[in-house]
Amino acid sequence: MKTIGKILNGLWVISFGSFFVLSFIANDKLPNFAIEYRNQFRALLDAFLKSPWFLVVFITMWLLVAFHLAKKSGWKNLAEQYSLHYVAPVKSSFSKGSGYIGSISYNGVLKVYADSLGLYLKIMFPFSFGHKALIIPWSDIKTVTDEKALVPEKTPKILRKIAELVTRASYKKVVLKSYPDQRLVIHWDKRFNGLLILSNLR
Repeated sequence: MKTIGKILNGLWVISFGSFFVLSFIANDKLPNFAIEYRNQFRALLDAFLKSPWFLVVFITMWLLVAFHLAKKSGWKNLAEQYSLHYVAPVKSSFSKGSGYIGSISYNGVLKVYADSLGLYLKIMFPFSFGHKALIIPWSDIKTVTDEKALVPEKTPKILRKIAELVTRASYKKVVLKSYPDQRLVIHWDKRFNGLLILSNLR
């Protein structure tokens, strides 16, 4: 199936790429077969965009991408443990921000909340497909350290320094006992500090 998918994807890239390039070339500089191909492709594309199939394909692709990101970021693995007993906190006020889960940036769609039970994470709709809401108990948090800039893990030092100079938000790198290798960098509300301190005193 993967091989078939790669072949179909390659054919689509070649077909659309050819159409895209030909669209910028004047008719007098193209042979007749190229002009005919471009016109037929445009007609098919217009018909597809106006048909119900466009919505079906769009939603399907959206779901596939969302589930792929959940798997690639490690969110799917986290959900196996931290979504099992998730219950939305009563009268909770989730703060919206950004974060890195694994190598994936959840820019502006990550929602965070905390109470005496732990740290709650969820993704905003409609980006939440494949991302079950999580509750991470304070007891399973190994360390919490400052992260001055929200950048990819392998960002060169000079670029990281520049990002630190312009970043105003507060981020924390959270290391979990159950998933020590899972990168988890989230925006952090200063109110969470008191809950973290209380959990360490228990």
